[in-house]
Amino acid sequence: MPAIPPEILCKYFSPDAITKAIEGNYLKWSLPCDENDPFEAMPSGYDPEDFARYCSEHGIIELGQSDLSLLDSKKDWKKFQRDASNIVAFMSFAEESDSLLMWSHYAKNHTGACVELDTSILSTHIDRFEKVVYPVMQGAERPKAPIGDDRDNQDKIRDLLSHKANEWAYEKEWRLIVPPLAKCVHLEKSGERYILVSDIPDNAVKRIIFGYSMPVSKRLELAHLVVRHHPRCEFAEIQQDKTRFTLNVEPLDLSVVLAEDSHSHPIM
Repeated sequence: MPAIPPEILCKYFSPDAITKAIEGNYLKWSLPCDENDPFEAMPSGYDPEDFARYCSEHGIIELGQSDLSLLDSKKDWKKFQRDASNIVAFMSFAEESDSLLMWSHYAKNHTGACVELDTSILSTHIDRFEKVVYPVMQGAERPKAPIGDDRDNQDKIRDLLSHKANEWAYEKEWRLIVPPLAKCVHLEKSGERYILVSDIPDNAVKRIIFGYSMPVSKRLELAHLVVRHHPRCEFAEIQQDKTRFTLNVEPLDLSVVLAEDSHSHPIM
């Protein structure tokens, strides 16, 4: 049974990425072959049960474990990863909006923003969420690959993308996983190339959290964009705790943000 996601999940953005996302009203999809984790959709070999089933379905009765090992050794698994990028795209979210490491790694050293989104709205308009599993032990074996036509094994590919190394556990990640040609996906021009995106559904954006190092000018730019595209969205900012190694999310009155802009227009 699929895991039930929290009511709110978070997405961290660099300063440029958050502007593009809000202005274009889209969320960007990622492909396994483009990620910073070399093990995205990278299996550890073929699934013995799938191998036995495949042999049975094709009337092959004399192949054994040694044949499976030979099949594994001859498979180009890097090509498998590239092929998986033609089958699935994914979108990543985090459980926490006050993660020190997430702000450092994904919000350009706290100069970006974190967006809190309603998972029930995203699930209705885009897809169901998959909870990423992190093994307890470091160096644990990766999931196995399906045998046969990969395009007929969407669930297996989803399973591969839902398992990551223990080192990534701090992300507390959930993923939306869809075929690149899903109805909710379309192309958006970004500079000299095209990216896969989905429109942000109405009322899905619940809160924008400014990083503690986001410049005032960037806050003002983002505030005006958010008011225009997501008028019901709330605002907050990250503050450093005075005594502990923690970050605190503090509510932020929109009027305080806009008051810093002497050229701002009244919000009706």
